[in-house]
Amino acid sequence: MKILDIIRNDEDLQEKISLVCDFEVYDEYDDPYDYFDAEFTMDGKIFGGTDDDGWFVLLEDNTIGYITGGDIGRIAENMQEFFSLIINCPSFEDFRLEDLYYEENKELLKKLCNGIAKKDKMTGFVSAEGLMANDDNIHFSSAALREFGARYYAEFLKLEDKNKVFWKKPSLDDGAKTDLELL
Repeated sequence: MKILDIIRNDEDLQEKISLVCDFEVYDEYDDPYDYFDAEFTMDGKIFGGTDDDGWFVLLEDNTIGYITGGDIGRIAENMQEFFSLIINCPSFEDFRLEDLYYEENKELLKKLCNGIAKKDKMTGFVSAEGLMANDDNIHFSSAALREFGARYYAEFLKLEDKNKVFWKKPSLDDGAKTDLELL
């Protein structure tokens, strides 16, 4: 990958990307199996990571995967799209714009989300409308979380490209585990 070679050969650029984008390009490609005791549905090589124990993987189809704390998935269609993401949304995994979520910004947030979804065919949003909070008025109730999950799953099924799934393959040991062990 030409862009990775450019960054690898420029220490000043590496430092700037690290500081601004929370992304470190590794000197060489690493095997995901060096980090994880798991089998994945697609082969790939780790080419960089974040300060928050996240790893970026160049997958066999040249898409970009992301692995962090048990979450695994594709985040970009190619290396150019990946760098667009980390440059335009540094530390994207920590993305929080608390002021944006106030009631007076509700319509603005809807427009923002709908605009993103129109530009990116693999992005979808669901409404939390009508979902009840716990007594703390911060967290969703259990019933609301189940409904929210169902809404996300329904949206995911509309967007999923079954030919490009990047995930951990189940192992034989998974079948021998109890439901509690699988949590």
